[in-house]
Amino acid sequence: MSGYSRQQLTRLIHRCLQTGRVPRRQRTIQSFAWRYTLEDIRLLAAMDARHDSRGPAKKLCERACRLFGEAESQRLATISISQIYKLRKSTGYLRHRQSVEKTRPTPSRIGERPKPHPAGQPCFPRIDTVP
Repeated sequence: MSGYSRQQLTRLIHRCLQTGRVPRRQRTIQSFAWRYTLEDIRLLAAMDARHDSRGPAKKLCERACRLFGEAESQRLATISISQIYKLRKSTGYLRHRQSVEKTRPTPSRIGERPKPHPAGQPCFPRIDTVP
């Protein structure tokens, strides 16, 4: 058991000696209600994928709501720019939007040491760099 103070451990040991067991308590964390749902995050990811944009998402949502009457983009039309950046960092957004690319081989010749070309000068210094 970790994360307990010395007093808490003493109390738990005393209770274990009295009753023979240590009851587990469920720890509930009070959280705030989410303002933007997972559906809003999916809509933002789909809009970014459709328009291949990173910046003007707020204007796109406003235009979709005002001109085309899309009810699902109503909540995203009033979102702040900083909240869009926060939603883009969320795991739900990254799960829908992030793609993995394979590593490309290096175009430079690693490990090869070509013969120096002194250009007619004696004592030409040889510098080992990758071209």
